[in-house]
Amino acid sequence: MENCTLVVPALNEANNIQQVLDAFRHWPRNRFVVVDNGSDDATTAVAADFGVVVLQECRRGKGFAVVTGAKWASTDYVFMCDADIRGITESSVIDLMSALGERNPMGRLSIMRPPENSQVTHLTAKPLLAVLGMDCVAEPIGGLTLVSRRFLVNRHLHGGWGFDIDLTISTLRTTGKIPEVEAPGISERKKPPAL
Repeated sequence: MENCTLVVPALNEANNIQQVLDAFRHWPRNRFVVVDNGSDDATTAVAADFGVVVLQECRRGKGFAVVTGAKWASTDYVFMCDADIRGITESSVIDLMSALGERNPMGRLSIMRPPENSQVTHLTAKPLLAVLGMDCVAEPIGGLTLVSRRFLVNRHLHGGWGFDIDLTISTLRTTGKIPEVEAPGISERKKPPAL
């Protein structure tokens, strides 16, 4: 935990982010940043009231927000946590850090979502990876990712909503694997597919 910054990208998550903030209430404030991705609700105010650093990234897209947070961080690793996650604990992040090892730039917590709760994963991301011969991860676009800050910042990743799959492909091309730690007690808000 000493060498990891928590980065929470958030877009209109005022009603959800409190659970993530509460879950990491003991995380050092100088290694905890919420990146507001152009919200028009009280996301910034909720995070600021909690006492964490809040950065603004007006370019819409999770990748832009995550990279902004990673550039702010000074640790070797960042843990990206979606703002609508429930049930996460600091110990889950510590377990993932232990599983990552020195040679892997990225690892993910796998929350084992059923297909009906992860349509983009099962209808798009996994088939794409299979075509590329990279169908070896359970959570190719999961919102709970530990990554080397240097690896993340030095890649020219898609800044928009294709960021997660771009990061996965970049990592698999570099190392051939992504360590995953099962975290069955974690869930996220079910979102309808974007049209």
